Amino acid sequence: MNFRPLLIIIVVLLHPAVFIWAQQDVMRFDNVSVADALSAINQHYPDNSIHFVRNELDTLRLSGIMVKGQDVLDDITHIIGKYPIGLKIFGNHIFVEYKHDRQVFGSLQLPPIKSEEEEIAYSRILNEVLFSHKLPLFDMKGSAMSLRVADTPLTLAGSAFDLLAYLPDVRLGMPGLMIRIDGKIVTNYSELTELDSEQVDRIDYSSIPQYSSRQNIIVDICTHRKREDGYSIHMASQYSQGYRGRAMQLVKTNMHKGKWDAQASGTYRYDAVSKDLMINGYSLRDRYEQNSFHLNIGGESRITKHVTIGVQYQLFTMLNPIKQERADFVEFFDLPNVQGLDNSWNWQLDNQPLHDLNIYLKALAGAWDLNATANYYHDGTVISEDIELLYEKPDHRSNVIENTLWSVRTDAGRSLWNGRLQLMGEYACTGRKDKYLRQDSSDALTRERMRWSGSISYLKHIGKTEGLIGLLYETIDTEPNLQKICPFASLCYLDNRQKFQLSYSRRSSLPTYGQTNSYAFHNVEILSVKGDPTLSSSIIDQFQLKYIRDGFYGSISWQRVDGFIAQSIEKYKGFQYCSTYTNIDHANLYSATMNYHHAYRNWTSQYTATMRGQYIESFNRRFCKPIVEFKWSNQIKLSHGFSFMLNTSYLTSGNEGTSWQKQTGQLDAALTKESKNWTLQLKADDLLRTGTTHTIYYGKDSEYSRRCYDDKQRIMLTFRVNLINRFK
Repeated sequence: MNFRPLLIIIVVLLHPAVFIWAQQDVMRFDNVSVADALSAINQHYPDNSIHFVRNELDTLRLSGIMVKGQDVLDDITHIIGKYPIGLKIFGNHIFVEYKHDRQVFGSLQLPPIKSEEEEIAYSRILNEVLFSHKLPLFDMKGSAMSLRVADTPLTLAGSAFDLLAYLPDVRLGMPGLMIRIDGKIVTNYSELTELDSEQVDRIDYSSIPQYSSRQNIIVDICTHRKREDGYSIHMASQYSQGYRGRAMQLVKTNMHKGKWDAQASGTYRYDAVSKDLMINGYSLRDRYEQNSFHLNIGGESRITKHVTIGVQYQLFTMLNPIKQERADFVEFFDLPNVQGLDNSWNWQLDNQPLHDLNIYLKALAGAWDLNATANYYHDGTVISEDIELLYEKPDHRSNVIENTLWSVRTDAGRSLWNGRLQLMGEYACTGRKDKYLRQDSSDALTRERMRWSGSISYLKHIGKTEGLIGLLYETIDTEPNLQKICPFASLCYLDNRQKFQLSYSRRSSLPTYGQTNSYAFHNVEILSVKGDPTLSSSIIDQFQLKYIRDGFYGSISWQRVDGFIAQSIEKYKGFQYCSTYTNIDHANLYSATMNYHHAYRNWTSQYTATMRGQYIESFNRRFCKPIVEFKWSNQIKLSHGFSFMLNTSYLTSGNEGTSWQKQTGQLDAALTKESKNWTLQLKADDLLRTGTTHTIYYGKDSEYSRRCYDDKQRIMLTFRVNLINRFK
């Protein structure tokens, strides 16, 4: 018998290299990002350190890739494959760089070497990833702007609500602002405060209306989504103390299994607020408190490789009615010379549960990317108030208000002629029922509106330029004179280090509910529903110029408003108490923003200057004093996982819309300690007690004292922890 072949087999099997190969785990990557694959390879080779900017490589996907784990360079080369990715090797340090127009690493110097001329001004190297703050916070994506949050100090800002302060073009409460979280419209700002900034990947926003003219600015908050099988439980607890205390308890859970993903969260809040208020020289003292519960549940299923369907539902309810008490109250327009009487005013709001249901579909049908969503929303309130004065009998009045919304939104896009064609459409039906009840009268107002809107746009790249052109069509059944067809366009120039954009859009602006209510005056403006909506819609032509270069971002905006809605003040017995509105021919609104972000070693800073103003000539008065706002945000990384943040802002006085805003300023600071599974943050708001508010609006000169209505000066302690985080 010939044993030679058997001996050869035994010798080969006993060879050390064969043992090494046998012990290696074959790694297979299917539908994962290049960043996740590099992290897995880095763990496989403990003697090497692989560094990369995660935010750059998360968007590149791998499918059906298998590596044997024998050589780190071979494995990385096999992974990056056709993608424009390069390697830089310094000893056992391997740097993976996404080769696009913007340079990521520059002239890199490795730690522990430190130099003041280092091109990467702030970086910290972990075992699997290099975070580089050489990349600018702001970027341009077609007609939209994007704020990077992941892998930046902004992850410690607190919540998504706090992150919105870093958008120089966006202000909460501005007309036409719509905020979405992963595509779902935010109907309650509690959703923003419950979303941790650490869970936000980026924030995109566009000022070109494509769904509806009422949606002037659309803000899309994009979060991190777990795709590994497993589950997690996250808890947050917050307590703050100002003049009165507040508390928040939050529990979140997420489970992912194969094609299924489910999440749920519940939040309890307690708020107690006090205010000292002066209206037209008369001092008032108010107190109110509220308890609320907010529930969010949702899930999605990847039915096929190209079809995903999901559902989200939220419930918001007040556990107890909101009660507000006002002491030392005098109805000054009836008894202007009487002060100090023992009078009282009690106000109560019974909030019916808010229901918000959203069903969405994402699909790839041939060359078309399809997205569709259907939304149902309903809320209701019962507002009542009792006034007891010494000189007249007690008075009781109340309102019953219901709001409903049905909407369906679809959009589809595909590549066409080396560009992209985009189609969008929306149908919405809104209803508001307002029943006004008083001892001696009963009146009701019901409004229903149906809106159809749609747009078509085409995006084209030619060299370093990008052009977008489109048309928005909109019709509302109760607005026959509405501008139905509105054009929009933008032109971008994209260079290695700079980007430039010029855009134009036209939209319609409808009068608000309060503006059509001529009987909304004094403290019962929310209760009065009489009035005839006679105001017509406005036509707004807007031009914008935006520029980005490294850490600098600047924008200039000018609007011409035809049919501007202006405010006039009526008087009763010599006192200003009632506001009415009318259309004037036109107005010019303008704004300018400059933002600069820089980083030096462990310190990053962001400077923002904004000016917004208007020129209106109406009722023998010129509304033309602009408002200038300055912001300075700082983040400093300390040792042992500590970080320090210092933010300051200053707002000058001036006109905004139909109100007058007094100058105000604020200084906030936060100290954060983060570990692998938990974060502890101590924050102090309005350190200098300058956050007072003074406005002249609705015929009232209102000024809040240091113990102001928003109770801004607060000390806040927040603790966030991942109780269970079991993802494979």
